Amino acid sequence: MSVQSLVGPQLRSLADALEGCDADAPWLCEGWHVRHVVAHLTMAARYDEQAFGAELAAAGYDFGVLSETVAHRDGARDWPSLLADLRSDVLAGFAMPGGGALSALTHAVIHGLDVTVPLGLPRTSDDTAVRLVLDALVVDPNPFG
Repeated sequence: MSVQSLVGPQLRSLADALEGCDADAPWLCEGWHVRHVVAHLTMAARYDEQAFGAELAAAGYDFGVLSETVAHRDGARDWPSLLADLRSDVLAGFAMPGGGALSALTHAVIHGLDVTVPLGLPRTSDDTAVRLVLDALVVDPNPFG
């Protein structure tokens, strides 16, 4: 089993758990709601490399600014569309530049917890995915740079 093959199932499981949940429930960071986290998590489903590059340039090459801008703009999309992005084949096959499939899996597992914990939902990532992510975080506690 490849690491990449684990990404899609974790995201689909999260989408299933979020069906019927309040997308406007507050999140852990001020000014963000569950919908903003999902919009952030699913950027790769909506932006190919060229579009992402244009967004990054518009944000002055500051990923924090880009993330905030896209999360709020795309978080305004309707909830079913954001959940469909979680289920997309594009996102399931996405490997983060510089971090590969393991970073994509880490993103799915960590942000999955980010939205399920405040909503009082159980963890949606399976044990295999969680173990891989935890093992990787022991080696590199900041996998996103």
